Amino acid sequence: YYRSATCLFALSRYKEAAVLAESLLDGHETERTAETRLLAADTRKALGNLDEALIHYLSVPEEFVDLRHHASIGAAEILIRQNRPEKADTLLTKTRDSLSNPESICENALVLADVRLARNRTNRARSALQHALLRFGNHSEVEGTLPLLELLHSLSQDWEKEKRHLLDNTLSNDGSVLAARLALHDALNLESKNRSNEAETQLIALANEFDVSELASECLAYTSAALVEIGSPKSEELANRLVELYPMSRYVCFAYYTLGKRATEAGENDQAIAWLSQIGQDSEQFPIYVSSRMHEAKSRIAIGEFDAAKLIYESLLQNRSFGSGIKAEALYGIAELNRNQGKDRAAIAHYQRLYTLYTAYPKFAADAYHQSAAAFDRIGQPTAAIKTIDELVSIERYKDHPTIPESLKLKSEILERHPELDPEANSKGGES
Repeated sequence: YYRSATCLFALSRYKEAAVLAESLLDGHETERTAETRLLAADTRKALGNLDEALIHYLSVPEEFVDLRHHASIGAAEILIRQNRPEKADTLLTKTRDSLSNPESICENALVLADVRLARNRTNRARSALQHALLRFGNHSEVEGTLPLLELLHSLSQDWEKEKRHLLDNTLSNDGSVLAARLALHDALNLESKNRSNEAETQLIALANEFDVSELASECLAYTSAALVEIGSPKSEELANRLVELYPMSRYVCFAYYTLGKRATEAGENDQAIAWLSQIGQDSEQFPIYVSSRMHEAKSRIAIGEFDAAKLIYESLLQNRSFGSGIKAEALYGIAELNRNQGKDRAAIAHYQRLYTLYTAYPKFAADAYHQSAAAFDRIGQPTAAIKTIDELVSIERYKDHPTIPESLKLKSEILERHPELDPEANSKGGES
């Protein structure tokens, strides 16, 4: 019955899940009772029955430490919504004192800091974050520290001083792992401010300045991805270390990307697909996700798996969380796929859709005009080809695009074959 209730919850059938879970609680205590209380709370919360959900959350026994941790997070969220942040603070602080799992302590610290910010207790919020970072910031196997650093940075009036405080007071070893994490945070902070070149430079410096043994999983992840973009063979060393030491890490997808890209560039398309296909949708939040899908599609095209490549492009097009630039590239990929298969009419339809919907992306839109014109020429529609080229060269934002000379050359070649389409030649003939 418990498994049935969890399946119903996963299917978003919350009413049925709640009824089944609560029916289990009406009987005798079992080894699943604590888990069932948590499930009942989650279902009631999903249904918006906050008072009932809170009762279930608070009924999870304290001796079930991990379950109680999750219950306290859910209860705190409800208490905040009910404008009772002081009660949430007390609950989370009490729960923290019983926790031993580093990841749980980091998660608790993050929520506790948010609760304290809701109470306008900024210094106490900082204290909650520092408490977790000083304990676990220098532990390479703990992955929950980056969100803590991000929030702490946002609350700090002097970030350099804050970093020195953390490094001087860390509770383990020499602080090198924490120092690398702080450098990674600073690089990601630059990236969030659209200072990509500076961020890349800092990531490369991070890979060179620290010994590989001092790099936690997230540091191995981001540095390997940065190095593979500049063709550095060290990227492979870092990625292999990430796979070997942290195979269950949330960041292991970066290693799959790095190793897959290296294989693609070496022409080892089967190996590239083996790596890249392991990157699932649960990695969408990471910057390597879209690039990994694009590289996988190209590798599949290289070995003739056209339908599989098309499915990848279509999945990117249909994903509402992705921006227009990604969709433009995916649409271009489908158009190119059709062109390479000799399906010119289908290619034209996709090229036209691209340059109509995504004019703000010249890299793809301008080339789509050119490729559309070339496809029209191949299927014996020279008039449509010339019209497409004329439209391309008339658009101001594309005037310096490298495809313009190529398109004008194509137009000249078409007019040589079809002089009757050249208005200037016809005009001169009429005058003579």
